[in-house]
Amino acid sequence: MTSTSCAAAASTSRSSPKNEAAILDQLETLQEAGIIDVYVHKPNASTRDLPSKFWGPTERGIEILYEHNFLRGVPIARAVYEETRKSERVMRHEGAPRPALPEAVTDALEFDEPGVAASDAS
Repeated sequence: MTSTSCAAAASTSRSSPKNEAAILDQLETLQEAGIIDVYVHKPNASTRDLPSKFWGPTERGIEILYEHNFLRGVPIARAVYEETRKSERVMRHEGAPRPALPEAVTDALEFDEPGVAASDAS
């Protein structure tokens, strides 16, 4: 799962305002629990077609994912997400510059892809 999967889900053009409100409500509940947070990329704030706010796990959220062995599903979730058909808007948002995540979060979400040589990954 990428740090912005939730943001992509909330920004799909097929979502109705009611669905977006329900998603935002759930995101805010997780934020209040310290599991996820909003990460802001300030340079995007003045760009109309690019998002500046991204939802992602906190260090506490990563700890919870680890405790329940959910991090082992990261490669599968990422592969499924990459193969999912997306709207132009979501694809544009995928390529948007993003804020840095806490190092513990970044480290926990990294994995070695099979068949990718170390020189190809850098």
